[in-house]
Amino acid sequence: MACQHRSSVLARKRFGPFESYARQCVRCGRRVGANLNARKLTDDEKAGARLWNPRLRRQGGATARTRRYRVYLQSTEWKRLRERILERDGFTCQRCGEEATDCGHLTYDRFGEERLGDLEALCRDCNLAEKETRWMPRSGRD
Repeated sequence: MACQHRSSVLARKRFGPFESYARQCVRCGRRVGANLNARKLTDDEKAGARLWNPRLRRQGGATARTRRYRVYLQSTEWKRLRERILERDGFTCQRCGEEATDCGHLTYDRFGEERLGDLEALCRDCNLAEKETRWMPRSGRD
């Protein structure tokens, strides 16, 4: 489903010494409408405009896949599987050896139909570190 741009903010883009103003959707990061005439904006409006956030466009709000993932993590099926993995690994983080509280995916190839070998017990710090490295931009992309 496409974004309906229900919430937008006044944002400014900088191009060297130049600036342009437009409304930016806070959900998907796209420009809403045409660029605004800077001469018609008040000084207060210009001062309140935030910098254009190019990352919003790449994040694009929750995709259908992300929404499905979040729903799945709240399901009884996932909670049972997570508990099995924690018990199998003795509630020990498979990365650092601390107490495991989370269950991490080694692969998402069989998402929703994971095999026991697709998952590992992790402590919160190692799970968050894994997510950070997984979602870090690749070189050549911001």
